[in-house]
Amino acid sequence: MVSTIARAVRWLSAMYLVAAAYGASAEAERPAVLDRPAREVSQPASTFLLGVTKAGARLVAVGESGRIVLSDDQGKNWRQAKVPTSVLLTAVAFADTKVGWAIGHSGVVIRTEDGGETWSRQLDGVQVARLIYDAVSGPTMQRSGIDTGISASQAERLIEDGPDKPFLALRVEDTQKATIVGAFGYALHTVDGGKHWISLDTQLKNPIGLHYYGIEKTAEGLLFVGEQGIVQRQITGSEFLVETPSEGTLFGVLSLGNQVLIAYGLRGKVVRSQDDGKTWSKLDSGVEASIQAGVVLPDGALLLVAENGQMISSHDRGSTFNLLPTRSPPTADVLSVSANSLLVVGPLGAQTITVP
Repeated sequence: MVSTIARAVRWLSAMYLVAAAYGASAEAERPAVLDRPAREVSQPASTFLLGVTKAGARLVAVGESGRIVLSDDQGKNWRQAKVPTSVLLTAVAFADTKVGWAIGHSGVVIRTEDGGETWSRQLDGVQVARLIYDAVSGPTMQRSGIDTGISASQAERLIEDGPDKPFLALRVEDTQKATIVGAFGYALHTVDGGKHWISLDTQLKNPIGLHYYGIEKTAEGLLFVGEQGIVQRQITGSEFLVETPSEGTLFGVLSLGNQVLIAYGLRGKVVRSQDDGKTWSKLDSGVEASIQAGVVLPDGALLLVAENGQMISSHDRGSTFNLLPTRSPPTADVLSVSANSLLVVGPLGAQTITVP
């Protein structure tokens, strides 16, 4: 399990997962970084960054020590936002030019309503544990006999463990609806802008707590991918089906439209669905390194980036892939900023590269 996590898509995040899995304190003291505002640094865009997105024309990237950086000129210049926490942030997404969420370790969920300039905290890991406990220990669930994948006693231990609840992927539908997933099978959903969060543990069948690394929207609902190739596909408002189209861990999933999905992950694995995730076929990616990130380009082409910098592209909706001559710097996430320009973020910060 450690080797799988160490190769996970979120780079630095992986090391935190190992620590959380094997080094949790019985007393679970509240870490100081949870409440310490992110410290300003002279070159914030050169620090370790893990996620990047757009808020209109603005670029927003998140990463280590709670840092969130903003650029209004396609990545030429960056400035640091005001963030109320110093935990590692792993992902960010916006509903429009103003409203967005960022997530990270210690169960942190923060929200902005001014395009990323300032942020406020909505959740931390202690609150997340309480949400999970309330979901699985209520009288309705006790009477139903449904196997939710986590018992009330296990949920109680989550509270005792403290805020070590890493979130790894985020999907924002609009200013009110968002879903977050992460390590050990955590999954939460809000329909009121984050005023209230609902644990999805009673709907998901994940008894051994496999990590979720990616999330996408389908015609029927949500689709999660993660550790050991697990795919959880929503088929009704409250029911998910479990599939394992790949033997290796899946680090991400992208929708290409018209029910076509591409999931990618460990040791170059790529799987494709043409029916919104109901069935999957394995593809030859042409690379052996783990694929960490992917993006759909403005012309509809698909580009995937491996941990060794190799980049592969597809111009036939993910049916076949070609190896590009250009290599990427170490990459945790990637974003298209123009027809032939990409912004990549990773251990070297934010960098712009040109692709053929």
